[in-house]
Amino acid sequence: MEPPKLTSQCKAHQCSLCKDGTEFNCETCKLNLCFHCKERHVVDLNSKYHRVNIYRERFRFIQKHDECTMHPGMVYKRYCELCDLPLCSNCTEHRKHKIQTIKTTFKTKRQHHKKFIDKIGSDILYLRRILLEDCKVDFENCPIERSRCQSNIFTRAGRLKGCIGHAMDYLSKKHKCKLIQELGKKQMIMKIHLAYLQHYEHIYEQSATNPVQCLSLIKKECFPMINDSPTLSRHSQFLLTGPINKGHLIKLLCDIQISEKGKRHSDYRRMFKPLSVPEVINPFKIKDVEKLTHISCVTPDRVWVSDLDSLLLTDKSGAYLHELTELSDQSLCGIFSVNSENELIYIDKNFNIKKLSNDLQTNIIFIARADDTIDPVSLYCSRSTGDVLVGKWLFDIRRRQFLSKISRYNHFGQLTQTILDNGDHKFLHRPGYITENNNGDILVTDSLTSGSVVAIGRGGNHRFTYRGHPGALLHPFGVCTDAFSHILLSDINSGSIHMLDENGQFLTYLLISAESFGPFTLCYDVNTHFLWVGTGNNNLICAFKYTDLQDVVTAAKKKANALAESHHISTFKINCKNS
Repeated sequence: MEPPKLTSQCKAHQCSLCKDGTEFNCETCKLNLCFHCKERHVVDLNSKYHRVNIYRERFRFIQKHDECTMHPGMVYKRYCELCDLPLCSNCTEHRKHKIQTIKTTFKTKRQHHKKFIDKIGSDILYLRRILLEDCKVDFENCPIERSRCQSNIFTRAGRLKGCIGHAMDYLSKKHKCKLIQELGKKQMIMKIHLAYLQHYEHIYEQSATNPVQCLSLIKKECFPMINDSPTLSRHSQFLLTGPINKGHLIKLLCDIQISEKGKRHSDYRRMFKPLSVPEVINPFKIKDVEKLTHISCVTPDRVWVSDLDSLLLTDKSGAYLHELTELSDQSLCGIFSVNSENELIYIDKNFNIKKLSNDLQTNIIFIARADDTIDPVSLYCSRSTGDVLVGKWLFDIRRRQFLSKISRYNHFGQLTQTILDNGDHKFLHRPGYITENNNGDILVTDSLTSGSVVAIGRGGNHRFTYRGHPGALLHPFGVCTDAFSHILLSDINSGSIHMLDENGQFLTYLLISAESFGPFTLCYDVNTHFLWVGTGNNNLICAFKYTDLQDVVTAAKKKANALAESHHISTFKINCKNS
């Protein structure tokens, strides 16, 4: 009788998107992911900032306990924060230091570095793949580029040789004519001199038998000296060898410059592709708000919004997480912004500029109100430089004109630049909403006085003014810029969003809405590359996705094909010219 067969079943966790084994888990969307699906998940703009962890972290335990190097047989269970060292139970020299369990320290430090790790997984690795594909394309097209450059060199060398030949022929002919003329003149002078000597010699011979005549001749005439004979200089010669001017040669060699190419950088424009129709991502409504006047994105799921008299931190469900009151009465302006550290910078009712920490615990005066009479009405925090741009405005009743200026402060709150407009320039007027572009331009909207968008260069010069299409009344409020230096502008008069290039030229309407949806304020999320739009009539907030990531391999192949095609066309043209 055969023994019974032992059978066991083991359920292996499979990826939720394919049939491979599970290696990661997304806490946000509850998906089990394999390695390749995880790579696509963390770079997708819709799931870029989901919390993706190794699958075994779901069980919340540390599998390996390291043995203490100082006390064999003991394992590390504690951690000294002062010495930054792991400890076992016998490590008593750290008793007076601040000590925590190693699990607590591990969790704290891991959470502290998680933001940077997520940045590596979602952005840095993707950018490096693009650079790697660029290197592959360059390596494949290097022989093509070398062949094209060699053909160009041979073509230009042939032209240069022809030019040198023509120049040498011209110089030879010109020099030959000049030399013949000079030799003819010298020959004539020498013939006259020889005739004079022959005449003198003949007279001298004739007077040999007549002493009186000879003495009379010597008295009247002087014997021609040898120095009186005309000299003929050597004619010019073209020599291929001769003395070298070392100073001139050194100067020529010093003029040769080798420019360094620098580091290879990836262009943002190659990372993304435009969508024909923008996608609406998770719209939600702010409750119990009279009028939504401004928004500023903190994280992909948190945003600061302003009412006419309060400032609210809300999530995507519309729930309030924090509230600030006692704000500036400039409600229809961009009176707050979020910096790169997710700290809130805002203008209070006393026109002081305050800073609220990202943990919502510390609120300090960042920039105190100045002594001048021009009060701040709007501000913007630059995420690239850390500077704070503050727009100030006042209507001078006595002079009956606007007094406006923009002040730039560094991240310490120190004034570094002031851009004045005393009314003579007539381009700044009232800075309602303010932002900064990647090229350093400061963009200001003015809806109450001029109905325009003004661009001011970093040095304070007026770059351009955009007033919309001819014949259409522009009523701008929110303004922001994206990663491609596009200028995005909300027009509540037409209920649309204008997209301009960095020079103020109209590109397209990003959104043409119905009457029920009127974009009022805008904010661009530099992390997810979504455009957050807040409406003023129904207090609705939604994120618009109008770009998507390119397929790195496909984009690289397109670039390689384009280079190969251009090389084929240029080679064909060169062959036609040579034939």
